[in-house]
Amino acid sequence: MRSFSSNSCRVVSDAAIVTMALSIDPSLEFAGNNHERPGAVASSVLPATAPPKTKEAAPMAMKSTPTKSPVSLQPGARAPIASTSVPSTDYFVRSALGWRWGALPRSTGEIGLAAGVERGWATVEVELALSPKIAAYSQLSPEAGGAFAMQSAEFAFCGAPFATRVRLSPCVGTAWTHLWAKGIGVIPQLTGDLSWWSVSAGLQASYRQSKHVGFLFGAMGYRAMRRPQAYLVDPNYPLVTDTIFQPGLWAYRLLAGVAIQF
Repeated sequence: MRSFSSNSCRVVSDAAIVTMALSIDPSLEFAGNNHERPGAVASSVLPATAPPKTKEAAPMAMKSTPTKSPVSLQPGARAPIASTSVPSTDYFVRSALGWRWGALPRSTGEIGLAAGVERGWATVEVELALSPKIAAYSQLSPEAGGAFAMQSAEFAFCGAPFATRVRLSPCVGTAWTHLWAKGIGVIPQLTGDLSWWSVSAGLQASYRQSKHVGFLFGAMGYRAMRRPQAYLVDPNYPLVTDTIFQPGLWAYRLLAGVAIQF
């Protein structure tokens, strides 16, 4: 049994620690003076401890924003092109019944046949119209006169502000009017014709019943570019002419018809 004595408690405790270490492992060697800073010897024999583990911060959850995958193109392929709305082109034929004032000696009915193209808000059409014969007589010789039949050809351009199932379209155009005349109560019986150009303007209202069937109502006005005359000449008085008919400066027309579209 060993005993330790010293004036300092620290020296006694350090010596006791060294003695205990030697008793456990006699092969331990200490460099230098054993009595100098025995605490250093004690610290060398103490088991090493691992450094304290630091608490790792939990990984922050991040939301990834989905991105559009790039479009891969095959060799020779073209990049996709954004589609645009293209108005369709429709062709149509139309038959119509009408009533006309100013082009003949008196107002009369007529029948017309038209064909045209409709694309989006715009319509272009050509129409032919026929009317029955209308008689006009001389003011000087009531038994003499002539019978007049009308044929007309009209070109019109119409534009609808809104291309919907129901369309209200202002129209402008031009018309060629031809009158075929045959003498009445004259010998020899004479024939002749009159023709003139007019500018036209009006309004058309159309309703598409289905994909291929539609209805049309219209009102048109015509301004004659010139006004030819139909007159009789008395062989006995060649310098005296008797006017039978002269078309009016203005003519008007109402029509209603059915259109077939394809």
